[in-house]
Amino acid sequence: MHAKIVEIVAKELNVAANTLTPATKLRDLSTDELDLNNVFMAFEDHFEFEWTTDDAEAIVTLQDIESYLQRNGKI
Repeated sequence: MHAKIVEIVAKELNVAANTLTPATKLRDLSTDELDLNNVFMAFEDHFEFEWTTDDAEAIVTLQDIESYLQRNGKI
C-alpha cells in the first residue's frame, strides 16, 4: 500500500500506522463524520484534487483510496 495513504490516515485518525492494512475499513477506526471529512480533506490537500460526493461515499477501505488515487493518476 502506498506509504502516503497510511501516513495521512494514521495522522488524521490518530492511529498507529503499523495497524493499517489495505483491508482496513475507515469506519472500523472509530471515526465519525467529522473525522472522515478531515481524512478526505487531507487527501485533497496533499494530492491536489477534490472528491465528488459519489466517489467519497464509495470509499470503504484504504485499498479503495489507493485504487481511486491510481485510477485518477494521483499515485
